[in-house]
Amino acid sequence: MPCAELIEHVNNLSSDRVHVVGLGPAYGESVCLHIPPGQVIIDCFQLEGNHNPVLELMKGRPVRGLILTHPHNDHAPGLDQLITEFPDAWIGCAPGWVLDWPKIDLQDAQSVQSSGSRIHALAAVHNSWTNRPETKWEIERGSQRHVGEATLTVLHPGANERLAFKRRPQVDPNLISSPVLMEWKDCRLLLGADLPKSRWRRFDPGLDLGRHSLLKIPHHTSQNGIHDSFSVGADERYWFATPYNRNAGLPNFSHGNGIWRYLQRATKLTLTSLPYRLNQNGQDISREVIEQAATPKLTGLRISLPLASAERPCRGWVAVSICGRGTVVAERLGPLARRIVRP
Repeated sequence: MPCAELIEHVNNLSSDRVHVVGLGPAYGESVCLHIPPGQVIIDCFQLEGNHNPVLELMKGRPVRGLILTHPHNDHAPGLDQLITEFPDAWIGCAPGWVLDWPKIDLQDAQSVQSSGSRIHALAAVHNSWTNRPETKWEIERGSQRHVGEATLTVLHPGANERLAFKRRPQVDPNLISSPVLMEWKDCRLLLGADLPKSRWRRFDPGLDLGRHSLLKIPHHTSQNGIHDSFSVGADERYWFATPYNRNAGLPNFSHGNGIWRYLQRATKLTLTSLPYRLNQNGQDISREVIEQAATPKLTGLRISLPLASAERPCRGWVAVSICGRGTVVAERLGPLARRIVRP
């Protein structure tokens, strides 16, 4: 069972803390929140052969809710499998993505095969909302859900962004993706989706997004993701990100780019895996070491090799436990995960 190590870890999580599991091997990402007394899954992904490590990890658990932040191919595929597995879970999604999307008969194999995986995921949301209205959560800025003593607050999009989407349905999904703020006792988790920094400026400054225990860094640490609204504050906060390994080659480790900018604001950040194969042992590694190994020596030449999209599932992950005081009390890393530290 590829996820055996992570499943064993999740089976032994204490019930008096909040736990965050971030997965992102090679291509795709998901965040699984373990909130007493249940789970919420944010985004999903599949690997070759429709293998769904999120489903494998969460199977048989009390999943209370599913959230799709935006329908990009590294966030949406596999969500339909989760909807089938957890039919009673509510499903949060911005309605602009779902309500006008072409309907797909999920029982029609030819229809499913001819549709893209993200369209298939949105069709599953649409069908669930239609046939089981109690699962419907049309998310927009300020809307909330409660799981036990925790509150989930959606930060984006607002009414203006929804109207803009209606006028321009081909808009980049990142522009109206949906970050979520989770609050439990004195613990605050900021789950950044892929919202670019120009949109973070629109939030109510009273939210004080810089006060958080954990940040899922937006958009794979791209330079367009970081904004002062969430990057000011103490170094001891926990920041993690997933790589994106198709064409963009994120994260970028060169001087002045995304990772460099984040490390001006934190002493370290954790990646579920590196976007390159490097001959480096140990889980702590400096940005400069990666930059030196990954930077082309000649134009058009890349020294290190990209991770294959078929990288074995459940080897790239982080698992973080946070107590009611908002303090990170435990961290466990998958074999591919690396802490990027200041030298």
